[in-house]
Amino acid sequence: MKKLKIAHISPDTFEKSSSFIQANIQGLEGIVVPFYGGALPNRSGNGDLLGLNVFERAIYKFRNQVLGLNRSEYAFYKAIRENRIDIVFTEYGPTACAIARVIERLKIPLIIHFHGYDVYHQPTLNKYKGTYSKLSSIATGVIAVSKEMRQELIHWGFPAEKVVYSPCGCHSRFVELPLPSSRSGFLAVGRMVEKKGPLYTIEAFEKALKKGLDDHLTFIGDGPLLEECMQYVRQNGLERYIHFLGHQAHDFVLERMLNARIFLQHSVTSSEGDKEGTPVSVVEAMAVEMPVISTVHAGIQDVVGQGVSGFLVAEKDIDGMADYILKLAKDDALCAKMGHEGRIAVKGNYTDKSHLKTINDFIHQVMR
Repeated sequence: MKKLKIAHISPDTFEKSSSFIQANIQGLEGIVVPFYGGALPNRSGNGDLLGLNVFERAIYKFRNQVLGLNRSEYAFYKAIRENRIDIVFTEYGPTACAIARVIERLKIPLIIHFHGYDVYHQPTLNKYKGTYSKLSSIATGVIAVSKEMRQELIHWGFPAEKVVYSPCGCHSRFVELPLPSSRSGFLAVGRMVEKKGPLYTIEAFEKALKKGLDDHLTFIGDGPLLEECMQYVRQNGLERYIHFLGHQAHDFVLERMLNARIFLQHSVTSSEGDKEGTPVSVVEAMAVEMPVISTVHAGIQDVVGQGVSGFLVAEKDIDGMADYILKLAKDDALCAKMGHEGRIAVKGNYTDKSHLKTINDFIHQVMR
């Protein structure tokens, strides 16, 4: 059977893309031709610019009367045709908006993989709402990384049968890694941005310390709130208990996860409406048997079983989070049980292999 030729569209190069996007590029079944360089891609996988020579510019002037594409859109249109692409797979809603007119002209299948901000961030929605409304009729299928997101996309007008729920998941090797016999401390991993709620995590940990906790919390990640968080820790004399390591390589993060005991993340809806999809760091923590204390937020509630693999509190419920921090800190047996249940859940449902199987099955279904 002939292999599908899949155009994978992403704003960044493979090296600069998130790990879950790299996994998609490597795991799509078929001949994958990457395109990148902004929402409307300007480079192909080999780094070549998508441009027009003098002869092609003359053709473009003629064809544009029929196609109605600008020069950049036409260069992308031409590249898709020259590569004989069967289906286009695009990461993020704004990327789909940028190529929408090209897809309409080509009349080939389009799969859109939404991730989080592209569904919830109000300034993004305001910018793209006109084109978003058209995507429901242009797209052949849509991937949503949380159940809440799936319902939101259906509310926008995407037919339910076109919207597939599938969180990105963690690398499959995580669920097979041997675990240390002794682990200690709390860990938080992620960009220091409003929707990750790092200050709420710090305040909850501080309350737990005041109630008798004697433990430490390590943050891995950088971002616009890092300095504010560090300043709060300094001003409140928490340097002995809370440490910041900034951005670190993925292997370093994994090592810290293997040696830490409990994972914290107080995700919240940002002031601009932004939300998580399903944070991969939460799934990774579960995969290495860390119980999770987090919030009832977006896809987190899909993967963390309340009272089974962790505890969830309402957004901004600092007291509730502090109580669960104390509860798990004092109960080794409960930590072990919850960690074990988390690994079982991830192994069965939330690895990159599970995610890619869902995507590839969906692509084969729509291409029949």
